[in-house]
Amino acid sequence: MKAFDAWLEDLADRALPGGVAAAAVAAAIGAALVMKVAQTTLRRRSLPAPDRRQMQDLVDLVPESRQELLHLAEADEQAYRRVLQTRNLSAGVAERRQAWRGATEVPLRVAEACQALLLRMDRLSDTCWPAVVTDLRVGRRLLAAGLESGLEAAEENLRAWGVDPDALPLRARLDRLREERVP
Repeated sequence: MKAFDAWLEDLADRALPGGVAAAAVAAAIGAALVMKVAQTTLRRRSLPAPDRRQMQDLVDLVPESRQELLHLAEADEQAYRRVLQTRNLSAGVAERRQAWRGATEVPLRVAEACQALLLRMDRLSDTCWPAVVTDLRVGRRLLAAGLESGLEAAEENLRAWGVDPDALPLRARLDRLREERVP
């Protein structure tokens, strides 16, 4: 907890880490709660085979997603540090364009990781063990916050990056995520 407390102090007092890193950590916590719900439900409830498979698929997916989200929290700090280091370069300089690409890629990946989990949770509230339903709701909200935060940060970074053909694939991913996002 000391390391986490130090990270929170940096979050509160320094330029980096920032909001995307915080959203990724919150989403990783949400993923852990979802895994808790799925594992508890598998241990405590007798489920029809399709529901059991769906629950097990979620249990199998969450650890990788949680690790990816924690990695993205670190990657966001590194990516935005590169943006800050290149801020005095003109917009067309490859190093600056690469920095903005990285700073936009990270929040998109946070949003994509959250979306992937949210899409797999469609029937979880109907089948989960009742004693952990609050954990499920909190986990879902944290993942939704990660999704929305990633989308907002990517949008803002694309706006700050300016008109650049290299941004078009990232814009397409952002638009697709907005269209497909879970309500």
